[in-house]
Amino acid sequence: MISTATEYECVLAQLDHLESWLQRLKEEGPLTENGLVRCGVRKRISRLQAELAFYEGMLDSQQTVTQELEEVAS
Repeated sequence: MISTATEYECVLAQLDHLESWLQRLKEEGPLTENGLVRCGVRKRISRLQAELAFYEGMLDSQQTVTQELEEVAS
């Protein structure tokens, strides 16, 4: 799981690389030649997107709690 902003940036770079790789695979040939590779790349993309969403949600919830604490303190 992503726990820092640096890891977040690395995952974004990985995601970009995988998406461009998947696009190249689609352009190379028919599904039967690269079907399993494409499936694996799509699965990895899905997992990275889930990790990004979880991290972004975690950041949003932290910001909400901080804002609520600031309002209570005021």
